[in-house]
Amino acid sequence: MKRTVLIALCIVIINVIITNRLNHSRLQGLARQLANFPVPDGVSVQELQSVSGSITGRGDGTDYLTALLVYAPTLSREELLEHYNSNPFKPVLSTKIIDNLLSNYGEKVAKAKNDAGVYPVSVYVNDVTEGELKIIRDDPQNNKTYGRRLNKTLRFKELRYVYDYTDYYFVILYDEGYPELLNFSILFSIWHSWFR
Repeated sequence: MKRTVLIALCIVIINVIITNRLNHSRLQGLARQLANFPVPDGVSVQELQSVSGSITGRGDGTDYLTALLVYAPTLSREELLEHYNSNPFKPVLSTKIIDNLLSNYGEKVAKAKNDAGVYPVSVYVNDVTEGELKIIRDDPQNNKTYGRRLNKTLRFKELRYVYDYTDYYFVILYDEGYPELLNFSILFSIWHSWFR
């Protein structure tokens, strides 16, 4: 019995380590895409922040978000959005892997191809109104009680001593809708098949 518990514990620990490394690697790939994207003339890059995990969901999936803080005194928010939408960003997983996830997980994968047959990465440009980016989601089930719920906050060091946020923008890449890699129901089914 002790051996079985030890084996199960090792499987869980290894799964957690591998999942964290994979998520970090995928997140860095998304951040690299945004950091290497050409910046328009008159725009200066201030800082880049990234986060992965259950960003806007219920906790049963993995999302990837990277935000670039830019100072753009010569461009409007709409012009920045048009610039960053001019070339589609690649999702953190290849199309083949996403297709495989869709066939295996079905409704747990909230991805859909666009007209070009590509899984799009959402691009947003938000005005900076405070020194951090708050990622809030509406909670329709508890709307009467809780309303909107804060899921994550990214704090930007470059904004600590900025008091006038005019011409500062967050350029955000958001790749969402993947099933959680650390899936205990999958682990349980493996465990059950080994030790029954």
